[in-house]
Amino acid sequence: MSISLSVVRWLSPVLVLLLFAAAFRAQSESARAVVTWDGGEKVKVEASVPEATRAFSFPDAVAGVEGLSKRISGIKTFSLDGTATPHRRGPLGTVFADVPVSSYSYIADLSPQTDITLGAHVSWIAFGKGILMLRDLLTSAGTEKFGVRLRLDLPEGVTAVSNETKLPDGTFAVESVSDAVFLIAPNVRRLGARVGGTELDLAIEGEWQFGDPLALKMVEQLFRHYEGIFDAAPSRKVQILLVRAPDENMRDRWRAETRGSTLVIVSSPSTYRNHGEQRFHEQLRHELLHLWIPNSLNLKGDYAWFYEGFVFYRALIAGAELGQITFRDVLGTLADVKRRSDLEGEWKALAGPKTPRLSRSTLYSRGTLAAFEADAALIRGSNGKRDLDDVLRRVYRNGRRQEEATRASEFLIREFSKWSELRPLLNTSIKDDTAPDWTRLLVLAGLEKQADGRLAAVEDPDSPQKAILKRLGYNGGR
Repeated sequence: MSISLSVVRWLSPVLVLLLFAAAFRAQSESARAVVTWDGGEKVKVEASVPEATRAFSFPDAVAGVEGLSKRISGIKTFSLDGTATPHRRGPLGTVFADVPVSSYSYIADLSPQTDITLGAHVSWIAFGKGILMLRDLLTSAGTEKFGVRLRLDLPEGVTAVSNETKLPDGTFAVESVSDAVFLIAPNVRRLGARVGGTELDLAIEGEWQFGDPLALKMVEQLFRHYEGIFDAAPSRKVQILLVRAPDENMRDRWRAETRGSTLVIVSSPSTYRNHGEQRFHEQLRHELLHLWIPNSLNLKGDYAWFYEGFVFYRALIAGAELGQITFRDVLGTLADVKRRSDLEGEWKALAGPKTPRLSRSTLYSRGTLAAFEADAALIRGSNGKRDLDDVLRRVYRNGRRQEEATRASEFLIREFSKWSELRPLLNTSIKDDTAPDWTRLLVLAGLEKQADGRLAAVEDPDSPQKAILKRLGYNGGR
């Protein structure tokens, strides 16, 4: 059953909800929702769910952005026959009704956060464009359990770009609310490419300091590079959204996030034109790798030290492999990672019984140091026959095959223990509170710390050191 949007506009809200409730009885396997946007910074959401409920909630915190439930106003709840039902709001976005609720509506104020680059993580609308993330826009009432049939009622000339399946009636079939992202904007430019069995769709909003064809070339090059590392594609279709942050005066600020198979970059231009291309490549290197780790893994628990730290390190190496950054750039980044790791004092086990209480910057930096040590140990211990890619490939394959989600720490400890070269690192920095020995690690990698604090290759590296240095981008002394 489908309802013409042109007819819906002329019906009362209660009758609209009754019609959608009737649609659910005909097709009860999914929830339904209509998001109406008139061009301002607010949207109206009308939804029905297959199973009536007396309580539901609006997400209050997503990706470190708090107070999101305060954006919600004008809540109305209805029983199965369309009768308005009393309800009350509890703390942190909860809603309680006196009788079971089958449908409801509300207004969401999607004005950008104070830090507008947070728009890579939560829904926002400004200056006639925006990003809708269903994870923070819809309620908990059955949406994740049943999936959603979503209709977007947008102003004329505005298009919606998403990785979700668009059905013949114009609605989107959303299987995972947590992963669903929609770019709504006029004048969106679409470019596509195919790598193996994967369709790459790049949607570009706004003007940038590099051409659209070059942006697509970078996407294709990086995806092909990573597919070669894992010998597998993470999904059949990947959506990349590149969106100008809604502040024309801002420079050199950006945020990015990869949800499911959708990569979102909300960015401002660079101060210097020649830096724009390099920065976009940096954003892609990290976020595209998340398609494999952790988005394809069936793991649970907090293991950001691995999926951020190890991914950051591997993306850094990819930059050198593809000629986007130099050996000196890699060494400078590693030195900075070590400095940030030391900011919060004593080392805490990365995969200990409890998640270490550290800032995200420190936790990610320590994961990166662990990845560097793991890579160096594997290269030296195998005389250059193995490196960190072999571990990442096995983690990807085994973590993806699991039918039920496994605790990430247990899984990673088990996987790391299969490699004799990784057991010293596993028993110290990963399972115990012992920091990697930085001095020993530099010697292992053929590096030395100079008087000005910078890192440099030793003058006469031995064969294993040369293999590690080559991995870091070293080429004939450069």
